[in-house]
Amino acid sequence: MSADHATPTRRERARAQTVAEIKAVARRHLVEHGIPGVQLRAIARDLGMTAPALYRYFDSHEALLTALVVDLYGELADVVEGAAEAIQGDPWARLGEAARAFRRWSVTHPREFTLLFGSPIPGVGIAPDSDEKASGQRFGRAFGRLFAELWAAKPFPPEELDPALERALQDYAEHVGIDMPVPVVAAFVSGWVRLYGAVTMEVFGHVSFVLSDAEPLFERELVSIARELGAFDD
Repeated sequence: MSADHATPTRRERARAQTVAEIKAVARRHLVEHGIPGVQLRAIARDLGMTAPALYRYFDSHEALLTALVVDLYGELADVVEGAAEAIQGDPWARLGEAARAFRRWSVTHPREFTLLFGSPIPGVGIAPDSDEKASGQRFGRAFGRLFAELWAAKPFPPEELDPALERALQDYAEHVGIDMPVPVVAAFVSGWVRLYGAVTMEVFGHVSFVLSDAEPLFERELVSIARELGAFDD
């Protein structure tokens, strides 16, 4: 058996369990107190550890928050992929259900959403060249694959793009491995910006002055995007 697939030692299993416990307590503090409440000393105290002992598992506050980011992207990818897999056939129905699942997770996990999608925190996040980048890419590709299904089933008309935007989108598509024409990538990014914007405004309470329940507004955006992409054409 290769070293890469060797059975974890007792010490490795114990370390993995401790890391999982630290992250679980850190998430509880995030949910209860927000990002400022995720403090290493408080987490160590809850676990019956000393702060220096906790540093043997996470060498900084930023490293612990980044570990939470990685886990949350994985959880959100599970949610999005699971929602799409529950729908068979119609690509738009699959994409729409994935978008709804993203919204439901976001509005029921506002503190976690803020960590993932709020203002950047210096030193926190998944670096492009890190081992953890697959977690964030998996979430993005969950939507990308669904959008590619939609385009393959019913290609939408090409759009003439500003040259600077076209170059930027081409670079993005090559970087993340999206195999779609640049105008289709533009439609994908535009749709994501609109849906993300609607969810963000709801999570942060910026539409509460108009709506006590923002779900109908979100559904309206879904229908609008679908109509622009020709989903309702004869």
